[in-house]
Amino acid sequence: MLKLSIYCMISRKDKFCLETINSIINADKNKYITIYFSIKESIYLSLKNKLNEENNGFNILTYKKKYKSVFDHIKVLINHCNSEYLMIIHDDDIIGKKFFLNVHKTLVKLNPEALSTRVTFIDSNSNE
Repeated sequence: MLKLSIYCMISRKDKFCLETINSIINADKNKYITIYFSIKESIYLSLKNKLNEENNGFNILTYKKKYKSVFDHIKVLINHCNSEYLMIIHDDDIIGKKFFLNVHKTLVKLNPEALSTRVTFIDSNSNE
């Protein structure tokens, strides 16, 4: 079965980051979806209890020095991935309950070279 690796790049600790982590933890997944949190070590140490308390098979990748750019960080994650597909999530993205399952289902059905999804912009009051 097709495997999907999902990498959440965490570069800060704020309310948006915490909302992102919660949405990932609460999202439905299957055994073909693997979640990675790529997080600066100093931030991980402050979030460790949150991530470990609810650790349902999540993987933690830590790094000591901040990457020179987002693209450098993404290159490292691409090189780390050994799944057929990879998804990059940022620390201000909120994930819907069925999003990962829907993406995986679409990948299995269509087997595309790449898949882009439409986003919904939400303001600071959680309004669309």
